[in-house]
Amino acid sequence: MTLIRATHFGPAFAPGQPRQIVVHSVESEIVSGLARSLANGWFRNPANKTSAHTISDPHETIDMVQDTQRAWHCGNGNNTSLGNEHVGRARFTRVQWTTPAGLAMLRNGAQRTARQCIDHKIRPRWLSLAQLARNEDGLCTHNDMRLVRGGTTHTDPGPGFPYDLYLQMVKEAMGLGTSTVQEDDMPFTEAQLRAIVSDETEKTVRKLLTSEKLVAYSDQRLRPAKDLSLSITGALGRSSAYDSNASGGVDQIARAQGLEPEDRK
Repeated sequence: MTLIRATHFGPAFAPGQPRQIVVHSVESEIVSGLARSLANGWFRNPANKTSAHTISDPHETIDMVQDTQRAWHCGNGNNTSLGNEHVGRARFTRVQWTTPAGLAMLRNGAQRTARQCIDHKIRPRWLSLAQLARNEDGLCTHNDMRLVRGGTTHTDPGPGFPYDLYLQMVKEAMGLGTSTVQEDDMPFTEAQLRAIVSDETEKTVRKLLTSEKLVAYSDQRLRPAKDLSLSITGALGRSSAYDSNASGGVDQIARAQGLEPEDRK
C-alpha cells in the first residue's frame, strides 16, 4: 500500500462509522500513472479543498487518507463514508469503462474497496437511495450522496459505469466467488429434455384416456360435473407448450384408445 497523504481531511470517524463506500470518477482519461500524479499534485494542493481515501488507475491504487479519518469527498456524506476515486469520466459509456485499461483500473479499485468492506464490516452491495437515507451499510455513488445527503453537485461515476462488473470484482476479491447459484450436476441437452417430456406426456395421456372421468368428459354430449373438470392440457401442466409435436402424439394415443381427436375438442 502506497500512502501519499492529501492536504485536507477531517477528524476521525465517530464510533460505528464509516457505513458506506462512495465510488467516484475523477473526470479524466483512463491512464496509468495518473493516480500517483493526481495524489502528488491535485490532492496535495492546499488550494484544492478536497480529498479522497484512495485513487485507482490501471497500474495501481494510491491511499491518500487513512480509513479511520474523514475525507472531503461528498459533501454531507463525509461523516459516514469512505471515498474511492477512479480515473475515468461520468460521461463514459460501458464500452469506454471496460477497455483493457479500464478493466485493470476497475479491478485495482475493487480490490481496495473489498479490503475496506472486510475491515469495516460493510456488505458488498449497491444501496438504494432509501437504504442510503437510513444510513445502511454498502456501496453508493457520488450522485447518490448528492441526491440523499446534499452538500455536493457531482453526478459521477455516471450511468455508463459497469456497476454489476465492479461489484462482482469486489466480491471476488473478498473471496465470495462470482455466483451463489449451484450448477446442475446432471445437465441435459435439449434433445434429451424433449425425449423426457415426450415419454412423460405419453404415460400421462395413456393414464388419463383410460380414466372413466376423462372419457365421460370427452363426450361433449355429457355436461361435466364440477368434480370432472379435467383437461389433458391442465393435467400435463401444458407440456405441449414445450414440444410443438405433443398435440400430434396425443392424437395418435387417442386413436389407439378408440377415440378420434374430434371427440376430445
